[in-house]
Amino acid sequence: MAVETLPYLDAVKRMIRAAGRRVAEADEFELYELTTLRAEVEAAIVSAIDGQMNGPSDRSWADIASALGTTRQAAFKRYAAKVPNREVHEGVPADVIREDIPGLNVVEVVR
Repeated sequence: MAVETLPYLDAVKRMIRAAGRRVAEADEFELYELTTLRAEVEAAIVSAIDGQMNGPSDRSWADIASALGTTRQAAFKRYAAKVPNREVHEGVPADVIREDIPGLNVVEVVR
C-alpha cells in the first residue's frame, strides 16, 4: 500500500493548495471553512499514528518520532493523549521501562 500512499498524499496536497487559491477569491465564511482543515489534518495524523502503533506494524514512539522529524519525548507529549488504545503508565510510554535507582535514573527502550 505504501506505493499508492505517496501519490495519494501528493494529490491531497495539490487539492489543499487549489482550495487556498479558490478561497482567496471567495467569501469570508469560506475562509473559515478552509481553516477547519487544520483539525481534519490533525485527526488524520492521530489516526495514522494510532494505526502504526496499534496495528500490525506495532511501531514505537521512537519510530513515530523519527518519521515526524522530532524526538520521542516531543512526539509522545504531543500525541500520547490523543492515540487511543496505547498503554501508558504514569506518563511513560508502554515501550519504555523506567527503573529508578538511587542517584541514577535508567531508561531502557524495550521492543
